[in-house]
Amino acid sequence: SGLAILILLLGVFKPEWGIWGLISGGDLVLKHGLLAWAVILSEPVIAWGDAPGPESPTPLAPAMAIEWRGYQSDTVDRALRAGRCAIEAPTGSGKTEIGLELIRRAGQPALWVVGSVTLVSQTAARARERMPGVLVTTASGGAVDLGGDVVVATFQTLWRILAVAGLKTTGALDRFGTVVFDEAHRAGADTPHAVLCACRCAWFRFGLSATIDAVKDPVARARIIGATGPIVRSASVRELADAGHLAEAVVHVRRIPATTYPSYEETRQRVCPRWRDNPMVLRSMGGALYRNMYERGI
Repeated sequence: SGLAILILLLGVFKPEWGIWGLISGGDLVLKHGLLAWAVILSEPVIAWGDAPGPESPTPLAPAMAIEWRGYQSDTVDRALRAGRCAIEAPTGSGKTEIGLELIRRAGQPALWVVGSVTLVSQTAARARERMPGVLVTTASGGAVDLGGDVVVATFQTLWRILAVAGLKTTGALDRFGTVVFDEAHRAGADTPHAVLCACRCAWFRFGLSATIDAVKDPVARARIIGATGPIVRSASVRELADAGHLAEAVVHVRRIPATTYPSYEETRQRVCPRWRDNPMVLRSMGGALYRNMYERGI
């Protein structure tokens, strides 16, 4: 805690040296994991350090039989060299394949964290398809199996497991050497962040998101980077579209003549046909009037 206090004091007396002064262009230059010690002192202590990871890990499975795009291979190589990072890549860029390749090459038992039951089933199915010899299990709702080579789980279920065991004493997630957090822009929230902090033995830590740059709150952004790593940007939407990987959007704007909209009087009659008996009733029906007009495209 002494180091964290020192960093916070520097942020007060020498802003250019402190936490906020270390934010440069939206990224943090603090060493991996260090920021998570300093953002909020009351959070659970994070046990991972900056010890080097496996020098030559044995892949978890044979190479996946897919044709890699150049930016995907480059992103995987950069992420593995870093060991920890938050990967920002557009929707449709193949982030799931990037994450699975990182897991495969890292060669460690892996935890893939998602935010919904639907994503659990989708991601687990993709992992089994891409790595058929790997045991893939899931943890969501009441069905929990943390014994697979790759475990796909919701952070809500993992939080319940940790809450029962006690955040500071549990070792429930210590077997995982790799953690991948899908939708990493959510990692700054309390529950997902606590789950990531509980992955104490995961040297390989990767976040995946299309919208990390949309996180404007500096503390949330700092927690994301502290829990996963520096931001690594993949190809842009424009680059993917130019390369033919994304469909070009065609937008047709059709203006409906205003004269075809029902008038307020017509809407009033539809919503409250007996309003003349007591006009005061209209004062409490503003919501109903609005909904009716909204549903009719006004």
